[in-house]
Amino acid sequence: METKTYTRDIKKIGEVKSYYNKFRKTSETKYFVVFNESKSMFPAHTFNLFQVGDTIEFLGHDTKEWINVEQSAKFQVKVIATSGTTTTSVTSTTTSTTTEEPAKEEAQLEVNYMSHPKPNKNGKMFTMARNLKGQPAEGVYIPLFAIPNDLHEAVLAGYGTLRAEGNLNDKTFFVTKVLSFEPTLQEEVSEVELKNVRFGLYHLSFTDKDGKRITIPYKEVPFTCSPAFESIKSEFKGTIKVKGGFRKVGKMKKDKATGEWTEEISWVDNEQLIYDFSNIDTDNIKRLEIKHVADLEYAKLLAMLKSNPAFTSFSGIKTLFASKGLTITTQQIEELFWDEKYDKEFYNTLKKKCSEIFVSEEEFVFVMIVDDLQFYIVERPVTNSATYIFNDSCDKDLLLDRLHQTRKFDIIRNSLTSDGKSLQLALGYKGRVVHQDHDEWLRKIQVCIGDGIERELIDRFVW
Repeated sequence: METKTYTRDIKKIGEVKSYYNKFRKTSETKYFVVFNESKSMFPAHTFNLFQVGDTIEFLGHDTKEWINVEQSAKFQVKVIATSGTTTTSVTSTTTSTTTEEPAKEEAQLEVNYMSHPKPNKNGKMFTMARNLKGQPAEGVYIPLFAIPNDLHEAVLAGYGTLRAEGNLNDKTFFVTKVLSFEPTLQEEVSEVELKNVRFGLYHLSFTDKDGKRITIPYKEVPFTCSPAFESIKSEFKGTIKVKGGFRKVGKMKKDKATGEWTEEISWVDNEQLIYDFSNIDTDNIKRLEIKHVADLEYAKLLAMLKSNPAFTSFSGIKTLFASKGLTITTQQIEELFWDEKYDKEFYNTLKKKCSEIFVSEEEFVFVMIVDDLQFYIVERPVTNSATYIFNDSCDKDLLLDRLHQTRKFDIIRNSLTSDGKSLQLALGYKGRVVHQDHDEWLRKIQVCIGDGIERELIDRFVW
């Protein structure tokens, strides 16, 4: 025999301990209200009718487990007393959608830090201000839907005068509608040295001695700005003065050691500031900017040369820099390619008599002209290395290109070229002199270059 569930209609009076949506979704049609000894299921549309701590009276079905209120039934609830206060009984009668709420009151509060928005038990977003001192309430509960769109950003930033409609319940003011909000402002004059500002992509900014954060859009700045100024601003001269209103803001920070929360106050500009750049030397900034751009281009060219494996002439390098409005000296080129292992005596001996120098990442090629005969002396000025000598039978550009791609070992053993010819003949190779005693090394180079005209070399090729 099937057992029927026992139910009967009863009138319930109880103090609300908590209430929540069973499934934590706003789309559900019912929610639970918990009393001391029981709980009840209410229609969802009555969720905001009362608060925790209110004493209410209503009619429902007693199932011995809890008292249910049918969604489709005519539902009556009476708020007998609100938390911490005694009120005139308010009866609310609904037929699925109609409720009567307690009369609202208006309050003006000086609020401080507002918490980050989070959902309540019904899934609706809210924010709170706590620890109010000398105010009609100790805390403020604000559902986000109660904040007008034009006040949304200002209210969530906190710190100001809030005028709102709602109810005071257990020292917390529950807002049903924000009527107005005026942020806390302070009129100030701030001054900063230009070298201490931060140059961003769209604005410059700084924090003054009182902790106020100030941002100046580039459209308000009387000179060209760029993030690149971060590397040269230490040379900037002058100060910026900013006058106007600053808004009070803050955040809460938890001390890891004590676990206590502290409030960190700061001031930000309210975007209605007056900027004074009259003390700034804009001509100096322009000169520094031009120099900075030139330095960047100079460094870019140096990096390109250093990473280029092909031979490049000293004169060609100077011409390249001149085309960019820059200058570079022979000494600067040498410093760029110089290695601490190089021997200056071998290098300077060849440098004194050459008409041109080509350089790559590891070697120098000195062009020598003796009695209308041109020679190419390939030198890596390192002890125990060797000097390679070529005549001008091979086109200069072709020779330099082949020298870059050909191993010295293949030249010494006279390997064959791709077309079967002697490599030494193709390159105009005359010989090599290993670094040793400087004078002996020089004598052997003279003999190698002479090739039957030693007498002319003695007279004309004076080292």
